Amino acid sequence: MRNTLQLITLATELALTLADVKSFLLVDDSSDDVLIGMLISACTATVENYLNRSLLTQTWQLTIKDFDCDVIQLAKGNVQSIESITIYDLQNTPSTLDTAVYSLLHNKVVLNYGYQWPYFLRDVSAIEINFIAGYGDTANDIPDAIKLGILMYVSACYNARGLCDIPTDVTAMLKPYRLLALRGLG
Repeated sequence: MRNTLQLITLATELALTLADVKSFLLVDDSSDDVLIGMLISACTATVENYLNRSLLTQTWQLTIKDFDCDVIQLAKGNVQSIESITIYDLQNTPSTLDTAVYSLLHNKVVLNYGYQWPYFLRDVSAIEINFIAGYGDTANDIPDAIKLGILMYVSACYNARGLCDIPTDVTAMLKPYRLLALRGLG
């Protein structure tokens, strides 16, 4: 078994509006609105997976199989806050770790000076970390290069009349924003 990352709360909006994409595609009528909407969703999700980050505010839960370190790297980049850290003792009793024990530093959970992780935790999935990640709540918070990359990707898929691979020009544009995938997630 590996560490798991689960999406708890979706973003409340998409990175691009239907109107923005239709303008980019030079589409004036509404006959393809459903298709374009699906492509916006699918292409945005594919770009988020490629970048290994959340674009808009989302809540995630990282369940840690086992650990033996003082620092825990959080996935999805741009971690805004830690909502809670729940630990499970040997009797499988959950308790919330006091926020005085840890801090969020550069997408990592680090122990504060003088603290250590509790002992005597269950062997499997002893820690659950709920955190919020994303550039912000609105599309205006996302870097323009990422939004343009999604627009170009949607355009390629629209012209192909279905999903396609991310175009090479788009991956080159997105590469500076890409995070390395964390080992141990599956």
